[in-house]
Amino acid sequence: MCKFSKFCQGKGENCLCSKKYSKGAFKLCQNSNSPINSCSDINSKFPENSQHLLSQFQRQSELIKTITNQSVEILQKLEVLSSKLTIPLKRPLVPDNFSGQILSLLSSNSTNYNFSLELKGEVPCPAYKEKAFSITAEIVDNSGASAILESPQIFKILLFTKENPPQLLSLSNSGDRILRGNVEVEAKHTVHFNKVVVKQVTSHYKKGSLYLAITCKTCQKVKPLVIENFVVKARKTCEGLLKKQKISN
Repeated sequence: MCKFSKFCQGKGENCLCSKKYSKGAFKLCQNSNSPINSCSDINSKFPENSQHLLSQFQRQSELIKTITNQSVEILQKLEVLSSKLTIPLKRPLVPDNFSGQILSLLSSNSTNYNFSLELKGEVPCPAYKEKAFSITAEIVDNSGASAILESPQIFKILLFTKENPPQLLSLSNSGDRILRGNVEVEAKHTVHFNKVVVKQVTSHYKKGSLYLAITCKTCQKVKPLVIENFVVKARKTCEGLLKKQKISN
């Protein structure tokens, strides 16, 4: 009986156990009846288990690789389908140019006009704040010939900003009506606005100018007239002119 380990079944001199390895008797004892033999039997099976685990790992790696490749193919097909199904952006409902946008705002039927307005004379460039001026337009048919309406219609002057879309201006920055004077008239042939006054300089607005439009309120058959780059500046006073003259002298 081994005197160094109770687990060892070796006898005396045939036992290879020692005090140094008393806790490792299973590993050192070579007696045929020692429990080390059972351990050896278990350890002998370990290479087979390792091979089995390795093969499982390889199969799982191949499966992951296959799934990854399939995912890439699906993504590529989805990209192709999405490019084919892309819907182009809708064009704006109003024309790109601001004059066309103003026509769309003023008239629900912007293509079927029987008459239009033709400017007579010149619009002041620039006009001056609080200083009256006049505008005259004539009604013409689609061939450009002078025309007379069957009955008098109401015509009006309007101001629009150069924003996108243009905004109708009704009040000045101080809260007053931006247009004053004879800005609404009745006419059958010649449309004359006398003593029109603007109460706001256009430098407060985008691009430093506005659109001035003449539109027929009571008849959609007359195409509105849109005047671009309408500029209003501060009114020059006599004192200002005298100061400039003194400086120049």
